[in-house]
Amino acid sequence: MILAIDCRSERITMGKFMFIRPLLKVTLYFSFSLIFSCGVVSSPSEVGHDDPFGYLNNSRTDGTDATGSNPLQYAQDLVQIDDQSASTPPVLGCEKIEENPFWRLCESGPNTCSGVFTNGAGCKAFCAAAGMECLVSYAGGAGCTKAPSLPLNCSENAEYTEQWCTCGGGQPQDPPIGNDPITDPEPDPEPDPEPDPTPEPQPTPDPEPDPEPTIEPCSQCWGPGNSSCTDACNAAGYDSGQCVVPDSTDQGNCCGCWNEGAPTPDPGPGPAGAPDLGSVTWLHTNVSSWPVTANLSSVTFGGGQICMEYNKKHEWPIDTVGAENVEIVANPWIFMEQNGQWYAATWEWLRPGQTCKNMSSVAGDHIKQPPFHAASGWTPTSGQTYYIMVSAPARMGPMTVLERSNIVQVVWP
Repeated sequence: MILAIDCRSERITMGKFMFIRPLLKVTLYFSFSLIFSCGVVSSPSEVGHDDPFGYLNNSRTDGTDATGSNPLQYAQDLVQIDDQSASTPPVLGCEKIEENPFWRLCESGPNTCSGVFTNGAGCKAFCAAAGMECLVSYAGGAGCTKAPSLPLNCSENAEYTEQWCTCGGGQPQDPPIGNDPITDPEPDPEPDPEPDPTPEPQPTPDPEPDPEPTIEPCSQCWGPGNSSCTDACNAAGYDSGQCVVPDSTDQGNCCGCWNEGAPTPDPGPGPAGAPDLGSVTWLHTNVSSWPVTANLSSVTFGGGQICMEYNKKHEWPIDTVGAENVEIVANPWIFMEQNGQWYAATWEWLRPGQTCKNMSSVAGDHIKQPPFHAASGWTPTSGQTYYIMVSAPARMGPMTVLERSNIVQVVWP
């Protein structure tokens, strides 16, 4: 095929004639190749591409070289460059969550991310990492566990060490910059029409309906004659109470009740060397402000078990956990020191009347929170001093009453 162009003729401009990309690039290549009298650029690098196919350094493996002996092949290679750059997927904001070692991304969609934090960061910070906002939160834990029956407010997240967060409202990040396609320039906007000097009469809007009455949290389980959780707890024989599970209709768990004037003696400052609860890092729910209503009278070891004798084992309300709805009334706690910092964590559930658990369960694979998680391999050290406490269920957030016991010092056998 012979192609001739008279460079003295009128210059050809593309203007707004748009063709599909491969045809346009073939045309551009032939223009670049015919530089004998026109002085048009002929280097592939001058048209906005590098030289991945070896045209500039005579390194082609198919027999062609920088002289352009195979222009059709060069045009096809240019199409391949753009096709590769166009297929680069965008980086979603959800991936930013995975950069924090104490956060886990469990679910993701086009504009949503869901996951669990285990360091008390709060859902606000968790979602902000993905450029999103917290939509809903539940009690949760490591391993992408979620308790749908225990919803929490996004504004209350900072009170819990581990929690499930669902985030939304974000947009994917911009994809990497590639070779933009040739597009028509934006047309000039149409001028706004001249407004009609005579305004049309506007219909009278209908009056807005009365707002729906606000439902107080936990009001559906107060019971007749009660106007608050405190009233409901008073009727149940407790001194005080507050709403714990706002959406619950079960009077047995929506309000947390406790006795402020309980007959249990004041534990005082605790045993010698006991940590200051205000400076402890709580790996599960911070119960330092819960009143001491239970008496943990002794902690003993024997037969491979640790036994914690406390007087609320038949009194604290019953709740259930797991798919089999196992009945539980309490969590045991252990306080341990590492690098000068005290940590507090639960490691098991206590059933109604139960006081003993296997000593082997006091370990990182049961605590499941860093730095005392399964990967740490942590177990108590023989001869080391630790402190033990019992509280109403708190491993996944408050579940029944907000009460705990005194702290007892032990030396691990």
